[in-house]
Amino acid sequence: MNAQQASGPATGGEAGPVNNASGTTKGFQLLHELPAGHELRRRPLLGAQCRNLRSGVWREIARSWGIASATYDQLGEAWTSTTEFRVAIVDPGRESDSAEQLSRDGGT
Repeated sequence: MNAQQASGPATGGEAGPVNNASGTTKGFQLLHELPAGHELRRRPLLGAQCRNLRSGVWREIARSWGIASATYDQLGEAWTSTTEFRVAIVDPGRESDSAEQLSRDGGT
């Protein structure tokens, strides 16, 4: 299965904070911008977002996707050269284990 074939709702998320069940999303972290081995690159992609570089539409990675249990660091070049992946940065006041806090701590 590739990103274009995967089904799931298209998501925006380009502008401004978004309210969700875990708090307020302050922004997003592109996984390719982080060093290999970073904590966020070693987490399963389930719930992260991806977009094919040609389409530009962000889609949430659902449980039914074949890559949902894989980590970014496990993906091959066929995925990483054609698709961007990102995770939401949640307001740390709402969720203590947020992506932002892990980024600041260096993934520890």
